[in-house]
Amino acid sequence: MVVGTLIAQYYPSKKLYKILNIFVIAALYSLQELLLLARENVVYKNWHLADSLGVNLLAMVIICWF
Repeated sequence: MVVGTLIAQYYPSKKLYKILNIFVIAALYSLQELLLLARENVVYKNWHLADSLGVNLLAMVIICWF
């Protein structure tokens, strides 16, 4: 809920900033996932970090663009 509020509160109006915002949020989310993997709080089964990066980016496009 907090992340959604922050995304809505700091949503840019220019198209270039929207695209940049999507990549920054996806990168931060992926970094959090990478840190959870490093601490072994999350374990992938039949999954890979590259797959997760793609899904994270697509999810942030859907959340932030529309």
